[in-house]
Amino acid sequence: MKFALFNKIQTNPGQRESLTKILLDAAAILQENSDCLHYVIGSAEDPSEVYIWEAWTSEEAHDNSLEDEALLDLIKNAKPLIAGMEKIKTLEVEGGKGIE
Repeated sequence: MKFALFNKIQTNPGQRESLTKILLDAAAILQENSDCLHYVIGSAEDPSEVYIWEAWTSEEAHDNSLEDEALLDLIKNAKPLIAGMEKIKTLEVEGGKGIE
């Protein structure tokens, strides 16, 4: 069964654009990871919130991705921009458009 996460990140004041850029850099790195099915970054009305929707071939594949040195560097750069993070949902993906 495929695995998905939907998270909300609260940024420090004025840091949403900087964090969004880092997350989009992560998305570019994940283009090469065939286990990452979707890595979508979004924002809403609140200027301090960033949302991430990820879909993976498995939870293990997601966990293994966190060992990638390039991603670890981005995470290190992102941490000072983050005030808090909320895991909204962890999902077992049943299917849908774009999910085989």
